[in-house]
Amino acid sequence: MNSLILALVLCGATVALASEHCSYEDADIVMNEWQHVLDGGNSAPILIRTANVIFSAMFEKDPSSRDLFNRVNVADMHSGEFHAHTLRVMTA
Repeated sequence: MNSLILALVLCGATVALASEHCSYEDADIVMNEWQHVLDGGNSAPILIRTANVIFSAMFEKDPSSRDLFNRVNVADMHSGEFHAHTLRVMTA
């Protein structure tokens, strides 16, 4: 169920972000590729890397936002604590 929700969120984000940069057909290809990746059975490493890119961009845009994640060891974004947090976020 969580994978389905994540796939729908990713699909929605893809369409929203891509609408001014690519065609609906291109967005459909991206959504299908994400679904293929997530259906592979070992999506945790992919989700962790994706989340780290998203969090890194957020921290670059607003460095003070890092303070909100101190309890999950944001100082080491490769730590088990931070990876566990990113998986919770990506599969919520």
